[in-house]
Amino acid sequence: MAKMIDGKSYSWTQPICPQCYAKDSPGQRPSVLNDKTGEKCCECGALTGAGIWVRRDPAECRFPTPEEE
Repeated sequence: MAKMIDGKSYSWTQPICPQCYAKDSPGQRPSVLNDKTGEKCCECGALTGAGIWVRRDPAECRFPTPEEE
């Protein structure tokens, strides 16, 4: 289910870079879903192609990724 913020639709599944994932989930190994390049980390905004995604309320992300139309 998407969430509307400022007229845009955002998914609860957000890309995250390996550094932010390690900070968020110490000691956990991420599940890599795909190797898509050019995704923006929902926490730090850095471009990442790691394919790591987290379930997070887009309203709580510093850099949420809008759903593609």
